[in-house]
Amino acid sequence: MENIKSLKIEKPSIFQIEITNRCTLRCIMCIRNYIPRNNGDMPLDKFMDIVFSNPQIKMVDLTGFGEPFLHKNFLEILHTVKSEKIFTSFNTNFMCVTPKIMEEIISIGVDRIIISFDAASKETYEAIRKGADYNKVLDNIKTLSDIKKNLSSSVPEVWINYVVMKNNAYEAPRIIPIASNLGISRVVFTKLIVSEEMKELYPLSPDTLPREALQKCFKDVYSIARKMNIKVDFSLFNKYSVKECQLPWNYCFISYDGDVHPCCFVYRTKFGNVFKNSLTRIWASKEYQKIRKEISKGILPKVCTGCPAFK
Repeated sequence: MENIKSLKIEKPSIFQIEITNRCTLRCIMCIRNYIPRNNGDMPLDKFMDIVFSNPQIKMVDLTGFGEPFLHKNFLEILHTVKSEKIFTSFNTNFMCVTPKIMEEIISIGVDRIIISFDAASKETYEAIRKGADYNKVLDNIKTLSDIKKNLSSSVPEVWINYVVMKNNAYEAPRIIPIASNLGISRVVFTKLIVSEEMKELYPLSPDTLPREALQKCFKDVYSIARKMNIKVDFSLFNKYSVKECQLPWNYCFISYDGDVHPCCFVYRTKFGNVFKNSLTRIWASKEYQKIRKEISKGILPKVCTGCPAFK
C-alpha cells in the first residue's frame, strides 16, 4: 500500500462482509437493540459477485451484526472464499454449531474463529448474552479443540472476544485459565462502545470504574496470560493519532444489503451500494476521497466522531 499520506486509490484488500444481521441472542450491549434495521441475509449470488469481482482481496472477515451460522449457505460461502486462497475469519456466539459442522470448517481450512465470550462465570455471561447457554458454548469450544487435535489440524486458530463492561471487568483475569484449558490462543479485550444512540448503556461503560482498579485488573490479566502463554489484546483501550488509520485505503465494510461503510464503527454512514454500483466507482467517490484527505492531514472526519480508537 502507498504511504498513508498518498491519495492514490487502490481497491481494498481487506473486506468485512456482513452475510446476515439475524441473531439468536439478545446481548445487552448490542447495537441491534438501539438502531432498528430490517433483518436479512446477503443473497449467495451477490456474495459471489463481490468475491469474484475483487481478485485483490487478501482477507475476508464474515462478521457483522448477526450470527453467521444462521445463513443457510454459510458453509458454501466459507468454501468459496478459501478456494480463492483468501484468509478467512469470522466472529460467532458459537451456539448454532455441531461437531459435523466443526469438522467441515476444519476441512475447508478456515483460518480463524473469534468466539464472543464476555465473562468467566455462568451468571455474568448469561446476564450479558441473553439467550446463550454458558455450558453449551464451553462444550462446543472444547469439542472443536478435540476435533482439531484428532485431525492434527492447526486451523482454525480460535480466539475469544471479551467486551469489557462495568459488570464483567473484574472477571477478566479469570477468563485466561478458561481460555488456556480450551486451546484458545488469544483473548481480545474490547472496550464497550457507547454511541449517542446507546447512551443509556453508559452506566455499563468501563469508564465508570475507578481507573486504578481497571489498571490493576488488566495488569493481572497480563500476568496470568504470560504464565499460560496466552496472547492478549487491549488495543481499543489505547488511543492513536488519526493519521494512523489506514482503513479508507485498504478496508471496507459491506452490510448484508450491499451498503458500503468506511468502517464497522461507522455503521450510520454509507458511501454507496455494491448491488447497484461497482466498488471501483464507490471507492473513488468524493465521499471516500474527502475522508482520505482529512485523515492524511490528521483531521478526524465528522463521520468518525466517537471512534474509540483515535484521540
